[in-house]
Amino acid sequence: YQMLKSNGLYDDQSLLVSVDAIAHHAINPTPGRILPPEGEGNLYENVIVDYKLSEVELSGLLETLTTGTSFRPGVYDNLFVYWAGRGTPEGPKWLDETLHAFEVADFFKALSARQTFRKLLLVLEADYGGVVGRACAETKSPGMLRFSAADGETSQRGIRTDAGGKIPPPNTFSDTFLKVSV
Repeated sequence: YQMLKSNGLYDDQSLLVSVDAIAHHAINPTPGRILPPEGEGNLYENVIVDYKLSEVELSGLLETLTTGTSFRPGVYDNLFVYWAGRGTPEGPKWLDETLHAFEVADFFKALSARQTFRKLLLVLEADYGGVVGRACAETKSPGMLRFSAADGETSQRGIRTDAGGKIPPPNTFSDTFLKVSV
């Protein structure tokens, strides 16, 4: 989020759906802050969460993106979706519920059918994330490029923690992806 903002992304061009719990979690050694791996700064500073994950379902997000907010991408827009979280061999988690990979693929296919984007880049930072990519390919979700931290058979398991040694930040997959793409 901070990297995209520092490279010119405006709040009216983005929609952030987040658990929004890390900064104030009981095991966070720096309450109210999220330290980057380098230990300096605050990744939570000036973060505007549009929807808490507990307040919206995937079907509700489809309506939000196509009819419900001032942020409505259209047929001429490119859409970047960064989905970070946990996953299972069946699909990614939405809070404690597992969404089936084909449910997620149908979501993106519906976005395309409603002419919500020209092209879509999906980056999935989740265990077994490749299962979503395969489902999108099988349902022929058009205009999508998909990257995942793990294939559909294995867990990607984050390898680092924050400077306090407690909260795992995104895996090196996200670090590398963002460094080479921005």
